[in-house]
Amino acid sequence: MIRTNKARALYIHLPFCLKKCNYCAFTSFPGATGEEVFSYLNLLAEELKQREHLLKKPKTIYVGGGTPTYLLPQALEKLGEILASFITEELLEFTFEANPGIINKEKIRVLKEMGVNRISLGAQSFNDAVLRKMGRAHTAIQLIEAYNLLREEGFNNINLDLITGYPGDSRKSFLASLMTAINLKPEHLSLYDLKVEENTRLYEEVLAGKVILPVEDEVAQSWEEAIILLEQNGYERYEIANFAKNQNYSRHNLTYWENQPYLGLGLSAHSKVGFLRFWNPDNLKDYQYMLKTGKFFDFEKLTLEEDAKEEIILKLRLKAGLNLKEFREKYHWDFLEQYGEKVQNFVNLGLMALEGERLFLTRKGSFVANTLLIEFI
Repeated sequence: MIRTNKARALYIHLPFCLKKCNYCAFTSFPGATGEEVFSYLNLLAEELKQREHLLKKPKTIYVGGGTPTYLLPQALEKLGEILASFITEELLEFTFEANPGIINKEKIRVLKEMGVNRISLGAQSFNDAVLRKMGRAHTAIQLIEAYNLLREEGFNNINLDLITGYPGDSRKSFLASLMTAINLKPEHLSLYDLKVEENTRLYEEVLAGKVILPVEDEVAQSWEEAIILLEQNGYERYEIANFAKNQNYSRHNLTYWENQPYLGLGLSAHSKVGFLRFWNPDNLKDYQYMLKTGKFFDFEKLTLEEDAKEEIILKLRLKAGLNLKEFREKYHWDFLEQYGEKVQNFVNLGLMALEGERLFLTRKGSFVANTLLIEFI
């Protein structure tokens, strides 16, 4: 089996933000100073130098966080200098995460000069009461103003993130937020189910009984109505939680879902190149030590079977599904020989469909995807 040992997708983690949201478990440092930001960028530059041999001219770059637009224009320019040699004619998509309230014309100008051509705007909700419960640092008006500013400054590929199932966000309220988002006509929308993670304020509030999580059936109903709304307005559900107009898919995220190599830089970033998966520490002390030694902080080497099972789980999240012929050729493994009985049961239940060599989840199956896909691990 031919397996590439170079990544063509690059992820950069910038762990800075204005304030930590109540649900956020990502590695981030609220209120960092300019000196701390520049010090971190120097570490990023060193890591890129050490890992460059694992990267071919990238087709996609994704800068996430944290809140990458927390950086001042001078720091954004510094990041642009670090990445300059990788921004070539082969770069198809350069995504930058942005938060309303701290994005302005000057920062947008720098992003455009860097070569950024796609913005992922952290909306989460268009309901001010819900935004306050989330601990977000913006209002619905600021969100709409930020979106309009990005349009005025020439961005024609924008994603909006929304969270489903947040405590205090009713089905009616969530669908109203979604309709507001749809009316803005972004090229892409991502709907993320709330995950209550340890070491977050929300986790402590749920544990203490101060916050009651919504009933699963109501969240499921919100999802069903959301999908109908999105499809009625021209959005294609190309991945379980992602919707695009006119095939404006997230090319970078498709790298993950299609089980292709990717390189991640910065605190807590993950990478997978060939059969090697490695990840960075989530604290600066260990990150600095990793760079000093020039070794991986932690890694694992996947077996052929482990990689194959990951491919199954990832590709079945996609509308395109799993191509059984390509799977056989890649892994020398007949999927139906091992899982044929399970697949037939799921087909009979209306949870999966098999069309020729294409196996995929039905809409009904997508609502129980996690339970379903675990059957193939």
